[in-house]
Amino acid sequence: MHRNLIKVILIFTVLFSTNFNSYGQSSDHEINLIQELFGLEKTEMLINLLGDVNDEFWPIYKDYESKRMTLGKVRLQLIEDYAKSYDTLTDDKINELLKDTQTQSKNIEKLINKYTTKVKKASGPKVAAQFYQLETYLLAAVRVKIMESIPLIGELDPEY
Repeated sequence: MHRNLIKVILIFTVLFSTNFNSYGQSSDHEINLIQELFGLEKTEMLINLLGDVNDEFWPIYKDYESKRMTLGKVRLQLIEDYAKSYDTLTDDKINELLKDTQTQSKNIEKLINKYTTKVKKASGPKVAAQFYQLETYLLAAVRVKIMESIPLIGELDPEY
């Protein structure tokens, strides 16, 4: 499990270790490929963590992953928007980005909670708790990697 976790973190390290100014240049194909790779690694981690689960778990998880990937694309679009507008940020743009980022964070948290409940009903509290632990851990790790990879507002231009 630990080895797989390192692989997942490495995938996101590659995604977010590129030059900040090149974020706006990522293609949908690259994003889809990275998300698929990330999803496969997560599935392998879940298989190792959960062992045998009932047949009802995997369709729920597949549905969750589909929705999570959509929200992941929203997160990447927000980062790209931030990167494109970084040199010309206004208070209005900052407010827009802040609002959109907070909404995106709430949406991913709601999604995890919603699917934890579904998993609990279908596969029991232990599987649900393991699902929740893994998802929230990976979400936190990805958030840390993103924050380490992008400059704070004004960091590159101390005049702001």
